[in-house]
Amino acid sequence: MIRTSQYTQAPSKLRSVLNYCNELSDESKHKVCLIQDIARMRRLIQLEPMSLKVFQTYYDADTLQLEILVYALTVHTNTYMYEQRVKEQNQQL
Repeated sequence: MIRTSQYTQAPSKLRSVLNYCNELSDESKHKVCLIQDIARMRRLIQLEPMSLKVFQTYYDADTLQLEILVYALTVHTNTYMYEQRVKEQNQQL
């Protein structure tokens, strides 16, 4: 599976916190990381920040649903970024 966390090199604050959260199961940690990827992509494509209600809805969803959403958002983010680069190149001409 493609993970959008590959585009960041520095460890995130969330990853640092998750290392100390022993009470979360591995599945819960995985869900939180997927939700973090979703939040990052939303920021990249300039959507409004994720609200607490949206976070809770995502957290209550199945891991498979979150993985599908991450994949779909990855495709959308890549398309958005490509379109932005094309616009910038056209403006330079």
